[in-house]
Amino acid sequence: MDKRKRNVNFSAAEEELLVELVKKYQNIVENKKTDMVMWNEKEECWRKISEEFNSQGVLVTRSCAQLHLKYKNLKKVVRKKSALIRFEHLKTGGGKDLSQALNLREDL
Repeated sequence: MDKRKRNVNFSAAEEELLVELVKKYQNIVENKKTDMVMWNEKEECWRKISEEFNSQGVLVTRSCAQLHLKYKNLKKVVRKKSALIRFEHLKTGGGKDLSQALNLREDL
């Protein structure tokens, strides 16, 4: 049974860099079309993001798949936190809001 080797965790700076690069190509990455042309454009876009990410002098080189998965996981965390913030706003009933706002990395 072959286990895949675990890579080093993303640092906060790497996450910020990834979000910044994805925002640069947001019109392609976040496009909802699912035809073959768009799939090819998205794959090419993730290759560009990977090249730019790795050319920034980060400690660990990351593949397209790793960056794509990390971005999807970041979006999932942001959605959960946003839902929690909305829930806290509704729960307070006019009282003091104790929820935390999204930080720059989470402001996708």
